[in-house]
Amino acid sequence: MEISDNFSDLPSADYFTYPLEWLDLFVNLTLHPDKSRIAQIDDEEISRMLEVLSLEETKLQLLIKRQTFEVNEEEGIRLIVGRFHSSLITLLNTAHENAMATFSKYPRLQKVFSALTSTIENLLSFLEVNYLKYLHMDLLVPSGYMASSRLDLMRKIDQLKEQADSYENLKPLKTILFEILYKFTIPANRNFEITFRSLFYNKELVRRLETIKWDKKEWEVLEQLNEVLFLMNFNSRSYIDFIVNMVNSKLLEEKTTTSQIKLLHYYSKFFKQSHKRPGIMLNPDYHDLEMVLQKWIDSEIKYLEEKGKLDENSVEQTLVRQKVQAPIVKPEDKIRCSLSSDQTGLILRAADELRILVARSMTEVFRSIVPYLATPHSDNLSYNGMRSKSYVPEEKDKEKAIEALERMIKKIKDY
Repeated sequence: MEISDNFSDLPSADYFTYPLEWLDLFVNLTLHPDKSRIAQIDDEEISRMLEVLSLEETKLQLLIKRQTFEVNEEEGIRLIVGRFHSSLITLLNTAHENAMATFSKYPRLQKVFSALTSTIENLLSFLEVNYLKYLHMDLLVPSGYMASSRLDLMRKIDQLKEQADSYENLKPLKTILFEILYKFTIPANRNFEITFRSLFYNKELVRRLETIKWDKKEWEVLEQLNEVLFLMNFNSRSYIDFIVNMVNSKLLEEKTTTSQIKLLHYYSKFFKQSHKRPGIMLNPDYHDLEMVLQKWIDSEIKYLEEKGKLDENSVEQTLVRQKVQAPIVKPEDKIRCSLSSDQTGLILRAADELRILVARSMTEVFRSIVPYLATPHSDNLSYNGMRSKSYVPEEKDKEKAIEALERMIKKIKDY
């Protein structure tokens, strides 16, 4: 069969019971190095191929919309979307293999393969953006699709980082964000397998970051970044710590307990009213970003309200809001605890709430004990940071703290 027959005589998607038949034949016949006379493709046919690919992408998007619109049952839509998605991934893998086998011999076809790959990826993105809930997002991503997606993501992430690097004061947030993005895209940095859910999340996150107006003032860029990260439920523990530390630094600027509580209510309102895209999050195995921050804020408000009730006169109120300096203790004089800072904080919090350690407040417990402690990873611990983090513990830290206490119980029983 002549190459012109392979390409020119193929009807478009509208004429087939199998809507992807034109694209399928184009990938598996017209551009297959072993099944067609690919060497005979001239510049005129290349121009025509690029034109038809663009038209076919638009037709297939409309066809998908029409087919899903005509189906009332959720399961029917799921079946249609799933078939398109899996078929397109198979075609993308084949197109990638054909390109690898063809580039060195026929470099002039690079534009065609690039346009073909872009067409299929755009159709996949169309499905993932508009029909996310109907896709089997926990399946592993095939290597071909991941390879092409990774290169595209790397290019976009590099461009974003170059824009963000001009804002020196955003370095803590930039470090958190780009460390996670590069960990996903660089195989050597990754110790997990990629699912469609995580791939879609990272593609959508990058797409949202590209909408940021990087020519604005630094505080405006920070505001835009936080809006995107809240929208995408960026529930990284590092990002949560960043937000907590940011709010804590604002609290230190307030001179009264009342103004601190008022500020916390403002942030509570901000977190609740932030726009969120439903059904997605960075880490599906961890808590929702808003829930963790709201729980921490509620605990801080409760703590400040209870503390305020104990203040019987203006002198005590002044002492409460003053920032008391922690005693300076040499590292060699400190007691080294084998638990981490977060795990130790959990035990101190429990000891205070059960009144095993009795002090004027929980802060006094932490302020009095923490300066004399060190952990395997740090000689200088923040009593306020340890107290704050004890309100939003990770499961693994709770397990380690419980395990340590159980060992102590067993030891006491043996005395």
